[in-house]
Amino acid sequence: MGRSRRLVLLVFGLLPIGCLSPEPPAASRAAIAIPGPWVAPARVQAIAAGHFVPVVDPPHVRPLGSCSSTNPFTCSCSHPACTPAHPGTNEVREYLLGRFPGIRNFGTYCCRQNSNRLDYLSVHAIGRAIDLGVPLASGDADNTVGDEVANFLVENAEYIGIQRVIWDHTFWNGERGFGALGGSPHIDHLHIELSVAGAARMTPFFTVGPPGTSCDVACEGNVLVGADCARTDCAGSGLVCLGPSPHCGEPEPPEAVPTTTTVEPLASIGDPRRLTLVEPTRAFDSRTPSADIAWNADASELTWTSGLAVDGVWLNLVAVPTAAGFVTAHPTGSPRPSTSNLNTSGAVRANLVPSPLGAGGAMTFFTLSPAELIGDLVATMGATGDGLTLVDPVRVFDSRSIGEPLPADVITEIDVGAPAGATGVLGTIAALRPTSNAHVAVFPCGTDPDTSTVNLVPDEIASNQLVTGLGPAGTICVRPSQAMHVVIDVLGFFSADALLEYQAVSPMRLVDTRNGLAFENRVAAHQTLEIPFAEIAGTPDDAWAAVFDVVTVESDGPGHLILYACERGTPPSTSAHNFALEPRATLVTTDLGESRRACLWSSTRAHVIVDLLGLWRRSDGAPPPEPTPIPEPVDPPEPPGADADAGVGAFDAGAVDAGPSEPVTGGCSCRAGSGPTSAAPFGLLALALGLWRRRRR
Repeated sequence: MGRSRRLVLLVFGLLPIGCLSPEPPAASRAAIAIPGPWVAPARVQAIAAGHFVPVVDPPHVRPLGSCSSTNPFTCSCSHPACTPAHPGTNEVREYLLGRFPGIRNFGTYCCRQNSNRLDYLSVHAIGRAIDLGVPLASGDADNTVGDEVANFLVENAEYIGIQRVIWDHTFWNGERGFGALGGSPHIDHLHIELSVAGAARMTPFFTVGPPGTSCDVACEGNVLVGADCARTDCAGSGLVCLGPSPHCGEPEPPEAVPTTTTVEPLASIGDPRRLTLVEPTRAFDSRTPSADIAWNADASELTWTSGLAVDGVWLNLVAVPTAAGFVTAHPTGSPRPSTSNLNTSGAVRANLVPSPLGAGGAMTFFTLSPAELIGDLVATMGATGDGLTLVDPVRVFDSRSIGEPLPADVITEIDVGAPAGATGVLGTIAALRPTSNAHVAVFPCGTDPDTSTVNLVPDEIASNQLVTGLGPAGTICVRPSQAMHVVIDVLGFFSADALLEYQAVSPMRLVDTRNGLAFENRVAAHQTLEIPFAEIAGTPDDAWAAVFDVVTVESDGPGHLILYACERGTPPSTSAHNFALEPRATLVTTDLGESRRACLWSSTRAHVIVDLLGLWRRSDGAPPPEPTPIPEPVDPPEPPGADADAGVGAFDAGAVDAGPSEPVTGGCSCRAGSGPTSAAPFGLLALALGLWRRRRR
C-alpha cells in the first residue's frame, strides 16, 4: 500500500463518530432546501483556505486501557486519558446552543472507542468533542440549520480553536481542509472537535470574546444571509435571492430580446442643410398670446409661423402641462408622424427639436393633453452656414469636481476645448438635484438671453442635447436658476469649413419595447441593445451620425442611457439621456462608424422607445470611418453622473419654472459684481482627465 493511500485511510480511520446518534434510514433529498451534502459557500472556503489549526487526535486504547463492550458507541472504556469535557468545550457548547436556536445538545463526554478505528479512543473520551443535534427535514439533513452552524465554525476555526467539523456527508479538518465523509453520514447532528488550545480556553474566543455577530449581507444560492448572520431560505416563500443589494424577492423579469421587425425605408426631407447658430431667442410662448401662434378649435394643435426665410429650425421646446401626455412637432401641412418629441407627466419638461419648416414657414405642435408650449430658437437651417465635426464623446465639465454646485442666477463661463475656427458646440448637458423647480440656461458668453435649456423638478437629474454658439473666447456660459451641479459632455463642434450637414428624415419609430417593436421586454440594467438602424433601406453611404429621440418609461428607478457606435465595443464614459420614474424624452446624437450600427446601453431596467429624426451627412460623400474602440470592457459610470438613485420630487403646479417669461433686467448677476465667473481651468482639467481615462482603459 502506497504512502498516500495509508494517509487517506488514517484520516478516515481517525474520524470520530458522535455518542448518541444511530444512523437513520436513507431518504429522498427532494424536499431538502439545499440538496446534496454540506458544501461551504465560496466566502467560507476562501477564509478556510487560510486557516491552520493543529489536529491532535486521542491515544490508542491499549496498552493503557481497555473497553468492555463491542458496541463502539457505548461508554464502556477505561483509560487514564479519559476526562470529562474541558472548560473550553463546555463554554463553546453553551455559546453555540445560545446562538443557534435550531440545534440541541446531543452530548459531549463519553469514554469510548473511535467507531471507525476501534484501537483509538474517541475525541469524546478526552473531553474535546461536542455533538449538536439537528432535527431532520423530510428524513434527511436540514441544511438551512446545520450549514449555518458548520459554516460559522469553519469560518472562525482559528479564532475559537476548532480542529474538526463533521456534518452531512462532509468533514473539515484544520490541517487538511474539506473532504467527503466515510462511514456515518452525520445528517442529524454535527460533530465538533476543539483543539488543545481551544479546550484549554487559550484562543481569542476566550481571551477577547466571541466573534462578532455581523455578516456581509449576501446571497448563498437561494439563501439570504442577513447582517445579523441569520439565514433565510427565500424559496420557502416562493421567492429567490436577488442582488446586488441582496434580498428575497420576485425573480427578475426577463431582459429585452430581439423580435422579427420590418423596418420601413428611409424617407429624406429635402437636401442636407447647414446650421446658423443664433443667440438663443424666445420664439413663442403660448402663455402670452401673439400673432405668430394659434391654437386649433379643440386646443390640441398649436401652429407657430416663424416669419423666417430659412428651411428649418432647431428649437428648445418646453411644455408646461396639466396632465401626462406627449407633444409631436412637424412641418405645417405635412402628415403628423406616429412619433413624439416631448413627454409630459405633470412637470415642466424641455427637449431640443430639429425640424424643417412647412407651408408658410410654419411648424405645428400636437399635444395629447392640455399644455402650454414655449419655443426657444437656437439655430436655423439652410443651404449656407456651419457644418459639424464629430469628436470622441468627452466630459469637459463637471461641477462636482469643483466641490460645490453652480450658484443660483450666477453666470459661469466654461471652456469646452473648442478648436480654432469653431463657432459652436454640440453636446449634452445634465443638471442635478436642485432644491426647487428650476431651469438652466446655456448660451454663448457675451450674451444673456431670456431662455432656458434644461427644466427639472426638485431632487431630480435631467438632461438635454445642447446646440449653442461660442462666445468670443470660444467658451459657453451657464446660468442655473437654483444652485445645482451641472455636467457637460461634448460630441462635436460647428465651424464654417466642417463637412457634416443635417439631413432631416420622415420620423421613424425603430424601437418600442412596450409592444415588441425590435425588442420585447424592458431593457435590463447594464444590457446593450442594437438599434436596427443598419436595417433601414435607403440610408446614404455618407451618413456619419444619427439623431434620435429616446424615451424611457416604466423604469425600476432613476438611471441613464448611453448611445454609441457599436464598433466602439463598449460605451463611452459619458451619458446621453437621464431618466427617473416618469416618461422622459431626450434628443440624442450618436456616431455610426463604418458599419452604421448604433447601440444603446441602459443603467436601469426600463422600457425604451427610439425614434429616428435625422442624419449628419458628409458633404463630400465620404463614408464614415471606424470609430476609436474602447478596448477594455468596463461598466460606464452612473448618471452623468453617479446619482443613479436620484429621487424625483413632487411637482408644485403653483410654482412652474419654465425659464424667464420677461427679459432679465440689471445686467448679468455675477459673484461680487465681478462679471461672469470662469470655469475654464476646470473644463480643461475635466477634458484631460477624460482623455487619460480612455487611454488607461
